[in-house]
Amino acid sequence: MAFLLDHIAATLVVGSLVLILATLQFRAQHSSVEQAAMYSAKKQTLEFADFLTRELSNIGMEMPEGQRLEKHSSNAYGLTDTLRFWRKDSAGDILKIEYVLVPADTIAYHDTTAVLYQMRRYQNDVLAGQSMPTLRSFNIDLFDAYGVAVPDSLLGQTRQMRIRLTTALPYGDPSRYYLPEIHWGTTLRPQGLE
Repeated sequence: MAFLLDHIAATLVVGSLVLILATLQFRAQHSSVEQAAMYSAKKQTLEFADFLTRELSNIGMEMPEGQRLEKHSSNAYGLTDTLRFWRKDSAGDILKIEYVLVPADTIAYHDTTAVLYQMRRYQNDVLAGQSMPTLRSFNIDLFDAYGVAVPDSLLGQTRQMRIRLTTALPYGDPSRYYLPEIHWGTTLRPQGLE
């Protein structure tokens, strides 16, 4: 009888150890996948931000006063949904560049619904690129030389631009996760707007 009880106790101990090790392995694997996904999202965010910074730094370069910044508007949620401007490329050709924010996806987590957006870039009215479809917010605020906000009706007074964007990483089971976000921002003083 003691022999049988010893085997049952040993089986329970081994089973518990196997269950603990399997749980640890599963969590480590889940964490590793989440880290890889977060790294990819950060890389995409920084690449988009770098491209956007370089492009907006060239607004109005060698352009007449009235052909620099043409349109800036925001949607009902306060996000910049359209930015249209002119610039010259390296060959000296005049380009009309327009950024348009469009809804890309809707995700639900806990009891909240979040809209994810995508920024589309048009060059001379032809789609020339787009951001990742994970933008949670996108704002370009316009300021004059003294840092005072410029209304959309007086775009010619713009001397500085503050760019802020947030990307979200919807990963995992929506009922159990939080929504990791990556925030990025900068303020530019484009020489073409001086």
